[in-house]
Amino acid sequence: MSVAGGMPLLAIKSKEGELDALKHTRGTDSPVSVMVELLNSTAPGGSISQKLVGAGVEAALTGNPLWVDTT
Repeated sequence: MSVAGGMPLLAIKSKEGELDALKHTRGTDSPVSVMVELLNSTAPGGSISQKLVGAGVEAALTGNPLWVDTT
């Protein structure tokens, strides 16, 4: 899947394993947009929420903000 301009889009769910995998994913030669689907089971202040915030901060610092699907 890709977004406008041909940038690849990686879509993951807000599950612990997927967020851990995202943290350990190495960079690529070109930017990749990441969208995280926020699941109903994601509790505010829980470990998954904390990992999601950490991933968002890391993404913002690299100039490639994280997309969060809250629908």
